[in-house]
Amino acid sequence: MKKLFVVMLSSALVLGMSTAVNANVTTVAQERVQDAKKAITLDELPEAVKATLASDGFKDFKAESATIIQSGTQVMYEVTGKRADKTEVLHFGADGKQVAK
Repeated sequence: MKKLFVVMLSSALVLGMSTAVNANVTTVAQERVQDAKKAITLDELPEAVKATLASDGFKDFKAESATIIQSGTQVMYEVTGKRADKTEVLHFGADGKQVAK
């Protein structure tokens, strides 16, 4: 009888831990859903990003579209355009610095 009780108690603990793990996975999945991409106009880019795109380093890059990407508290701007007839996708922080995606 003691063995049966121990087995049942162990099973209950395992099931309880499994539920906790599933709840944690669900929370992580919900956080990922909160990451959002939204198309914006080039005029809606922050001034710092516009200034970077207007600098000599990007003089041969022709911006065509922009997207804001929000991941938790981080914000990144994705700018698609052409340079020498090749399409490029560049990423910038709100401070105008180019970042690797």
